[in-house]
Amino acid sequence: LPPSLSSYLVIRINDVQALVIVEHAGGFYNLYLSDESGVYYSLSLRDLVIDSDYNIDLELIEGLNGTLVANQYTREDTSDLASSIRTVISLDNGGFWEGLLLPDEDINGDTINCEPPNCSLHLHMDFTNYARLGVYSTESALGIIVAHGTIGIELSINPDLFISRDGGVTWEQTLAGSWGVNLADHGGLMVAAKDYHQEQSTVLKYSCNEGYSWRDFTFSSTDITIYGVVTEPGQHTTIIVSY
Repeated sequence: LPPSLSSYLVIRINDVQALVIVEHAGGFYNLYLSDESGVYYSLSLRDLVIDSDYNIDLELIEGLNGTLVANQYTREDTSDLASSIRTVISLDNGGFWEGLLLPDEDINGDTINCEPPNCSLHLHMDFTNYARLGVYSTESALGIIVAHGTIGIELSINPDLFISRDGGVTWEQTLAGSWGVNLADHGGLMVAAKDYHQEQSTVLKYSCNEGYSWRDFTFSSTDITIYGVVTEPGQHTTIIVSY
């Protein structure tokens, strides 16, 4: 490696390109994109959020080749981690990045008074995860992305649950607070359990219309802790197991 580079991490290699994260002297990380030969690289994204254990705030959306979501530092002072981070998305495999579009309304139907580019939606991922669910997508429900996030200039704590149904182009606030979520029946069924780090519950929430509306299912007469909701690999059935 050149003297200015400390280490590197290969994120993905396919027939046409490679995505590589490089640690530079000074402890900052940049994302690079190769040409078809894999020999020449260009800068894709500066100041990627990553720690010494390689917890990376970079998500490759499943089933949508070329769609990437990442968190990057917005200022040199990163002592207050969440407040110095913003979320960006690329729909062309890292060629161009932009902030996430704001939902038109909040969960109560009120207009969100927040003007881009100084305000956008920001998501919690591996390193910045204040919730039990990071950015979740699956090949069996193409285009659906579920994530916890906040709206503002930068990422903050106390996230709500957001959903995109078009591969990250637009977003909607679907539930308040932090939840554990899983999809079944190719996305036709969504089940959410309250974050066990925050509170116990007697109900599960479920949606049969991709999170446009939710219903309650009461499974207990007393509050209990739900650690997760799971389904079989591939999300083909409507069977959900909670534990």
